[in-house]
Amino acid sequence: MRNLRRSLDDLLSIPQAVLFIVSGSFFVSVARAMSLTFVAIILHRDFSMGLVGIGLLLGIGPLVGAMVSPFAGAWSDMIGRKAVLALVLGMLSLSITVMGFAGEALAYGLAYTTAAISVALFNPISKAIISDASSERERFTHFSWRYTASNLGWAIGPIVSVVAGPATPTGFFIAGTILAALLLFLAPVVMPTLDQTPKTLAGFHQTVAALRKPLRDRRLFCLICGGMLALSVFSHWSATLGPYLVSTTTNGQQTYAILVSINGIVVLLANPILSRMIARAGGLTALLTGCVMLCASQIGFASSTASPALITSMFLLSIAEVLVVCAEYVLVDSLASDADKGGYFGVHAISNGGSFLGPVIGSLTLASLGGPAMFLLFAFMAIASALVVAIGPRATRTDPEKQDRHN
Repeated sequence: MRNLRRSLDDLLSIPQAVLFIVSGSFFVSVARAMSLTFVAIILHRDFSMGLVGIGLLLGIGPLVGAMVSPFAGAWSDMIGRKAVLALVLGMLSLSITVMGFAGEALAYGLAYTTAAISVALFNPISKAIISDASSERERFTHFSWRYTASNLGWAIGPIVSVVAGPATPTGFFIAGTILAALLLFLAPVVMPTLDQTPKTLAGFHQTVAALRKPLRDRRLFCLICGGMLALSVFSHWSATLGPYLVSTTTNGQQTYAILVSINGIVVLLANPILSRMIARAGGLTALLTGCVMLCASQIGFASSTASPALITSMFLLSIAEVLVVCAEYVLVDSLASDADKGGYFGVHAISNGGSFLGPVIGSLTLASLGGPAMFLLFAFMAIASALVVAIGPRATRTDPEKQDRHN
């Protein structure tokens, strides 16, 4: 009874903004899984788009989102998190709803790109809000909850889409409605708890000035480069592993489905355990360990197509994914001050460009050199990621104010 009361007290003590971001991450993932995961099928089925065109369209949204994220993060520091978060949720709800009813390829492509950009902006803003609302002792725990809730949404979303009708307008309409309800809940319940200090409207020059500090931080630059390489490694398989297994094994589709399930299950179950390990070992150690495990997973995929080897490789990749994602949050948060967390998380989101590079590099290498060569290339990129990240703590941090006084 005492433990139950203590758990209830802990739950009631969680900041309202943190609860909203954790639950909001879950519903955003459910909405994405119901709608955006079927974009490739719809483009090919309804608009007769070729594979190259589909790949470019699927990659352009995250790429543009990575480029815009620094500005969104800086805006949230200056005009407030709630305004930027409301804008992002509104854009995401509207664009997904439009996708469900778009009858032309151009309108559908523009709506999807807007949705992909909105998703790219939601992540750094949500991280900054958790960092603002949490004490330093609880900050990483709350971020771990957000990551778990997001992955849980990806596990539940496809099931909901099957009931609603996968790749149908109904699924997109339900997803848009979920996001609209989330936006309406944000206004009266969560907004009053955010941004207690007055903010001012920021122009382009003010935004660029706010980004000067994170853009000149060499340690953050190393994290961005290393993170982009690591993300390329654990994102390429969603576009390359399936075709590779279909062409090299007798039950390629079934094997791929099993590996996808293993990835989701391992990420969900391992996150709470690994979060405690990261809190004790530190972000840098966890990130370097994740990069080494990424390398081992790629060597495993390259060396054998037998089920035990593939399952072991996917297990290593899934553990590495949790280590890298969670450790990067710890390291970025340690670099930023309270006044510029949005800018730091926004600039770090440039590393999401790895979600574009991984599938593109992987597809080209798979087509020209074959699967083993592709996996070995990504194993090398994982080691390169570890080396770049290791340089970070040794890089001196440039002080923009001090430089400005000397100029």
